[in-house]
Amino acid sequence: MKKRRFFTILVIFASIASVAGGQIYYNNKLEKTVYAAKRELADKSIGTEEKNK
Repeated sequence: MKKRRFFTILVIFASIASVAGGQIYYNNKLEKTVYAAKRELADKSIGTEEKNK
């Protein structure tokens, strides 16, 4: 009985850790994508400003 309870608690903690880790990974990936998009827009706006001069 104690083995089953230990296993259940272990599975619950592993599930929570997996969800938390996935959330952190997703947020980091999303931040990198947003940063790249902002940088690309900034580069394009600088390019059009130089062409307009």
